[in-house]
Amino acid sequence: MSLSYTIIISGLLVKVLNTWRLMIIKNSSQQLRLSSPSALLFISSGLVFLQLVLTIIWLFSFPPNPGLHDGVWKCSSSQSMILFDSEIIVSLLYVMLLLLITIFFSALTWKCYDQNREPRWIMVCGLSTIIIWLFWLFFGGIYFEINFFI
Repeated sequence: MSLSYTIIISGLLVKVLNTWRLMIIKNSSQQLRLSSPSALLFISSGLVFLQLVLTIIWLFSFPPNPGLHDGVWKCSSSQSMILFDSEIIVSLLYVMLLLLITIFFSALTWKCYDQNREPRWIMVCGLSTIIIWLFWLFFGGIYFEINFFI
């Protein structure tokens, strides 16, 4: 799940960062570097590769332990973990950081009129993602509490 989020959000982040660079350099006579499509794809791939490295390190540090829990075979986290399903939160921390940086740079490029005001739509996508995650967190927590005490 975190890999697919990283692929999507890294593309949005690279697009907004490139728009921000174009807005800054538009007034000067400097030559643009790393703004070709292949260079932008390379930067986005680097961000995705970082997520892969973080996921591999996390899996080696805290490997899942398969076992029989309430009559169902599940992969549970290590017994030293305090929070329930904390591996989901840790795997999404990098994605959340990418999303916050994307929203920040889309707010900086809010006044850009190029490409049908694309930074505004990227900001709307980022904010709606946060709202959906908060909705999922709240109602998922209520569902867990109800099923846990039954």
